[in-house]
Amino acid sequence: MGGGSKAGKALAQSLSDTLGLQHTLLFPTGWAAGYGAIRGIVRSHDYIVMDALAHNCLQHGAQASTQNVSVFIHNSPESLAKRLERIRRKAPDAAILVVFESLYSMDSDCPPIEELVRVSRQYDAHTMVDIAHDFGILGKDGRGLLADQGGYGSVDLIIGSFSKVFGAIGGFVASGDLNLIRAIQGFSGSYTFSNFLTPPQIAAAHAALEIAFSEEGRKLRNDALRSCKYLRALLDAQGLQTFGIDSGMVIVKVGQEARAREAYKRILDDGVIVNCIEFPAVRRGEARFRIQLTPEHTADDLLYSAGVIAEALTYVGLVQETKRSA
Repeated sequence: MGGGSKAGKALAQSLSDTLGLQHTLLFPTGWAAGYGAIRGIVRSHDYIVMDALAHNCLQHGAQASTQNVSVFIHNSPESLAKRLERIRRKAPDAAILVVFESLYSMDSDCPPIEELVRVSRQYDAHTMVDIAHDFGILGKDGRGLLADQGGYGSVDLIIGSFSKVFGAIGGFVASGDLNLIRAIQGFSGSYTFSNFLTPPQIAAAHAALEIAFSEEGRKLRNDALRSCKYLRALLDAQGLQTFGIDSGMVIVKVGQEARAREAYKRILDDGVIVNCIEFPAVRRGEARFRIQLTPEHTADDLLYSAGVIAEALTYVGLVQETKRSA
């Protein structure tokens, strides 16, 4: 039930040391960590206030835990304050959990973390932050955006994943509060009733973690971010719009779903792999391509990819004029 191993304890300790949080709990996947963390600590009479674009696992965890779920406008401290003020008028002594992400995977944008935490504290609400997409690549020494905006100790609970930056499998929950961790262990079905990570999975995640925060990792991180900046510039020159900040992914605006699928097929046929993102992951009519970059992509790879993407979107009528880069 839940399980564990010496290797797993060593991985959890490495994460705790990196995050500066005393307690870390491993999960079989990042989705299970997000869902299970909320399910483990929120009771039916508690309240959850979450960002409107919070990840699927967070939404499902909230919906499974309580009917008292509300959303605030994406990345808006003002909207969060209004939601919290309304709850406090109605239930002055209720437990409230505020949930948001440090980097959003469908827009590559980040919130004003310190301001969201400040507002949450003002209304005596707890905070949970999903760091899956920036931990290991953004922030000082790759330690994530939250590390530069108040630090991990400024929030109550952290959730993350090994399947993004680290290219492995598994998820984790970390906190400075042992009571939260014990509650998740006891009441999170995605922890208690799932198999523990296998030794090869743990070894891969641990090795990736060690590389990410080494000198080798610094170079790999810089190369990946340099590729991101270059690809965004190439796409912009082709008349395409990209979202958000430089990160481990480039998000390309597409639009109508049927045309997006047609362009997606042409791109794959030309040997370029992108993710076609559409409803329900994003709003209807706002399909987009998400491109994951690695340090191994060369300038020629990116030049070719930008040309293929622009040509496909032009063919389906989503870009008026473009020239395929040669």
